[in-house]
Amino acid sequence: MSIDILGYIIILIITGIGVGTLTGMLGVGGGFILVPIFFFLNQIFLGVNESFAFRMATATSLSTFIPNMVSAYEHAQRGSVLWKEGTLIAFFGFIGGIIGATINLILPVKFLKIFFALLLVFLAIKLIRNVNPKTLTFQKNVFLNNISYLIPIGILTGILSGMFGIGGGIILVPLLTIIGFDLLKSIGTSTFVVTITSLGGILIYIFSTNAQNLSYSIGYVNLLQSLIINITGVLSVRFGVKMAYKYPKKVLKYVVAILLIIFAIKLQF
Repeated sequence: MSIDILGYIIILIITGIGVGTLTGMLGVGGGFILVPIFFFLNQIFLGVNESFAFRMATATSLSTFIPNMVSAYEHAQRGSVLWKEGTLIAFFGFIGGIIGATINLILPVKFLKIFFALLLVFLAIKLIRNVNPKTLTFQKNVFLNNISYLIPIGILTGILSGMFGIGGGIILVPLLTIIGFDLLKSIGTSTFVVTITSLGGILIYIFSTNAQNLSYSIGYVNLLQSLIINITGVLSVRFGVKMAYKYPKKVLKYVVAILLIIFAIKLQF
């Protein structure tokens, strides 16, 4: 095994462990970390052009949903998955995922990169911003008494998931928390929803006729990257779940927010 290939695999293993921990602890799919890393790896190690590298990164990120399944099971064992609300969001998220992936394959990658960078900065701000529950009393009552509000949340989550490979958890957890759901239940429900919404986008990327015929790939999905991230993610996700129930997440949120901003800047240069 050459040094380049070994380095490639080591980077994927470390990334998978980190993403698995984040998935369990924060209820996010990790796509906001995976897409930039996959994008750079695809260009450096696989030598593909920028356009294909970004779309492959997006598609492969969506395929790493197995840690979310494990995380959802772990949270469900603790009673932190809202199945009724989660199923409604997931159904419309699946549809949104199909729409988002289709948009990704149509729009120029230059535009997608700028949009994604702005999204990363927005998410970084949202991740560390403290929301005062006392200011949301009226909104909470309105949303919690009418679950139809979850339909547009599901569609929006799915579209962003399919377009950018972010799974949707990084969007969903803050939204559910803001409208009045308990934080741990928002995290647990998100891990279930992300699994379903990812499938909508994956179907489009796998069967796309525009994908290059690369080794270890199906459509735009890189099977080697997906396999390593799924395996290492599954092994580390339980650790993340335990951390979610034991330790404060403030420091980790700041670290992740800084990483998001760095990736956003790096994507443009």
